[in-house]
Amino acid sequence: MMIVQPLSPGGAKKLKSMFSSRYFRIISTALILQFACAHSTPALEIVILEPKAAEGNVEAMFELGRAYLHGQGAPHDETKALLYFRQAAEKGHAKAQHNYGLMLLEGRGAEADPAQAAKWFRCSAEQGTARSQETLGLMLLEGQGVGKDTKKALEWLQKAAAHGESEAQLRVGLAYYGGDNIDQDYTQAAHWLTLAAVQDKIAAMNALGSLYEDGLGVTTDLEQAVRWYKKAADAEDAKAQANIGRLYATGTGVERDPVKAYEWLARSAAHGEALGANLLADLKRGLTAGQITEGERRALEPVGK
Repeated sequence: MMIVQPLSPGGAKKLKSMFSSRYFRIISTALILQFACAHSTPALEIVILEPKAAEGNVEAMFELGRAYLHGQGAPHDETKALLYFRQAAEKGHAKAQHNYGLMLLEGRGAEADPAQAAKWFRCSAEQGTARSQETLGLMLLEGQGVGKDTKKALEWLQKAAAHGESEAQLRVGLAYYGGDNIDQDYTQAAHWLTLAAVQDKIAAMNALGSLYEDGLGVTTDLEQAVRWYKKAADAEDAKAQANIGRLYATGTGVERDPVKAYEWLARSAAHGEALGANLLADLKRGLTAGQITEGERRALEPVGK
């Protein structure tokens, strides 16, 4: 049994003083809010944030947009989410500008408007938002909502790539690889494609495999070439499947294995890859019926089995 000791007269006075103090009121408010957040109802966050937003609090506008967009602390309402993101965006909130642009691009909460989306991505990108820099670069690359401008696209994509955006890293790496509207530079290609590949960009893995196979921008390393081709092939990249099949067919960087070659080339051809189909046709001429049957069987199994 726990025995509760009575408070001394001095202790009781001290406790009473603490309960009536400003400190206790602050702590009590914090605890109430903590409890409220843990047991929130859809209306609670609105009650807290909407008065602040009405007073012009930009962060409250942004948070309300998020709440309505995700249905967290508020009912899911994309029209209201768009409204609050727009209000915050017009006041210069970079993340709100990006979210507003994204909703306009995707037609969420209003009819899609790529031109307006590009405008707000630019506003956010100019404030250093990496995701906006990437998205604006891709829109310029494709001419979506803006005039096509590959040079300007690459400028924005390079900014985003430097901030770690994987799609931007892939596009910049491929541009350096192919010399597309930029001076061809295999060393730069290898740098950016490596960063994209380690972030699981499949096309970057295949391109990186080619660089290692041919010794472009890196020291020739067939083991690394096989490694990157195989990772991309396992992820169902048809070009990589053709490449790894080619290596098994010729015994380049791996032990020659016609059946494995057939398996990978058949997978590639099934995805519509012309290189895989052509190499498969050439390979079949030198295989036995048994090898072809086994290769076809393996090609129908799930990748990695």
